[in-house]
Amino acid sequence: MSWLQELFCNEIKYVRFRESELIMSKRKDFDVIESVQDDNILGTVRRECLAPCSSPRKLGRSALSFFPIIDWLRDYNVKEYLLPDLIGGITTGVLHVPQGIAYALLSGVRPVNGLYMSFFAPLFYMIFGTSRQTSLGSFAVVALMTGVANEKIMASYYPSNSTVISILDDYSGYDINPISIAATLTFTVGLWQLAGAILKLEFLTLYFSSPMVSGFTTGAAVHVMSSQIDDIMGVKLNRTSGPGYLFVVIYRLAMKIPEMNLVTLVTSLIGGLFLILGKDYLRPAINRWCKMKIPIPYELIMMILATVASSCFHLHEVYSVLIVGTVPAGMPEPQLPEFSLIPDCLSPALAIAVVTIAVHISMAKMLAQRLDYTIDPGQEMYALGLTSSLSGLFPVFPNSTALGRTMVQLESGVRTQLSALFSCLFLLAVILFLGPFFETLPLCILSTVIVVALRPMFKKFKDLSGLWKVSRIDFAIWVVSFLATVCIDVIGGLGISVIFTLFTVVLRTQWPSWRSTISRPIVAENGKWIKRICVFEFDSFLLFTNSERFKLAAHETVRNWIDNIPSLRETDKMGFYFIFNCSAITQVDSSGLIAIRDVICEIQKKTMAVVYFVNARPKIKELLLTSKVAISEDDFFNTLQDFLSIMNIKKPINISVVDESE
Repeated sequence: MSWLQELFCNEIKYVRFRESELIMSKRKDFDVIESVQDDNILGTVRRECLAPCSSPRKLGRSALSFFPIIDWLRDYNVKEYLLPDLIGGITTGVLHVPQGIAYALLSGVRPVNGLYMSFFAPLFYMIFGTSRQTSLGSFAVVALMTGVANEKIMASYYPSNSTVISILDDYSGYDINPISIAATLTFTVGLWQLAGAILKLEFLTLYFSSPMVSGFTTGAAVHVMSSQIDDIMGVKLNRTSGPGYLFVVIYRLAMKIPEMNLVTLVTSLIGGLFLILGKDYLRPAINRWCKMKIPIPYELIMMILATVASSCFHLHEVYSVLIVGTVPAGMPEPQLPEFSLIPDCLSPALAIAVVTIAVHISMAKMLAQRLDYTIDPGQEMYALGLTSSLSGLFPVFPNSTALGRTMVQLESGVRTQLSALFSCLFLLAVILFLGPFFETLPLCILSTVIVVALRPMFKKFKDLSGLWKVSRIDFAIWVVSFLATVCIDVIGGLGISVIFTLFTVVLRTQWPSWRSTISRPIVAENGKWIKRICVFEFDSFLLFTNSERFKLAAHETVRNWIDNIPSLRETDKMGFYFIFNCSAITQVDSSGLIAIRDVICEIQKKTMAVVYFVNARPKIKELLLTSKVAISEDDFFNTLQDFLSIMNIKKPINISVVDESE
């Protein structure tokens, strides 16, 4: 160490000693209470895995925690809850019928398989779930992803039949068929979800921001709509896949316009007009007239009318309008999935599991916050996994939470998941007795139901202007997620959406906001000192990614401080304080420590001001002391107000903002 550096350090120690005399005399009046929880991986494993096995009672309590139905059934208020659950359950069951049948078409399986899925998924979730209003069942995006996976796997086993896969095809003589693939895919989705629950990965859902989920689902809705246009036009289109396949589909549809079936097209247009008039015009008028708001199932009414019209006018025989065909009555028997298909299902099942978890947990949290109750995200992942795994023992396709049905349950006043029981009883009656009635239902009507149901997703474009005003980064996440999903495909779009969202997290931490404030002259109560205080706040953890940003921000703060206070260059350096507000700093690495040390040296060289830390977390405080960045406990205060009180500044100080960077 040179003689100049030694002289400088001695002067700093002398100034700190002068200031410490006052601080130590005042600090004894303050009691500091710190509570530290070391939430590391070992502690989590011990708490989650070993603690429940410490006694039979804890083991039994832990086992019962997998069945939340036991808790809420014990406290079920029959007089208050039963009627709303009954009405909401039957209403949702009515919605399950057209949606289950329609989305089965999108998944590449038969309509009755959609009814099976709508029966088993809510029934199993009722036992394991903690959300009171969410409605599990068919969901357009998941159905589309299932259909894409179905086509790819079928193409790998039967290349000659890979051009077109339809519910009208007969796969009874095939060992591998779309139904077995869909059931195995459902089972594999459940395995992924259970793996995530066991590994406590529910925190990963925090990275699926609302703009990302919204942009992705809107982009997927474009694919869903494009996949239904051929049935609406009455043409048979060769399926394709791969990046940019949507534009190939649009081109092929344009080439098929001369071949379209006009009767099919007119039937689709009439059905779409019926749904739009009913939902947008009749429903609001009826709700104004009727005090009890019970959603009218326009989709089911249209399907019944279309089935009757198809039978009376022989649309299939005379006009070649494609119909649903055979719909068997009765419940299926459980059977093990095709384990040989699991390797083929792993990749698409992972993507579907990610989508279902993100959509379901975000919806469940929103409902819980709105209705003032709590859910358990970890148990929700178990519930989704068990629901999918058990449903996969039957001929179904993957399930998810649907916004439309969930909002209907909310509007119907549903109080608990017991509504799912009434919904399943209604579906059971349809499966056992009414299924064959829909055999003459035109397929174009199912496609119309799907396309009209997508309208709320496309209305999300209206939110973009508000999103731009709130956060341009969130706006970019939405646009990138949407364009990636539309221009590539659903699976690729999901991957790019997640990667870009994580990239924005890196950007936000690498260039965080910071602010510096400088007080006006303050006279202490003893009238001895004229105090000047500069407070510097860095809104992020301090790591190697943003340590240079920290140093540049602090350098600019010090320069502004000097420019605004010429007396800092004078001989008397007493009464000047530089405060690091560490409230937003949750982590510091070695690069961050070096950055703090360099900033302190710069401050003391240029101003001779005394440096203190406020709002430092216990771990950060310990790290600063251990690394000798801070000299002693006297350098820390719990809050800025504590510092001012100890300095005899009991009147509120007027702090003016010198610089703020976003």
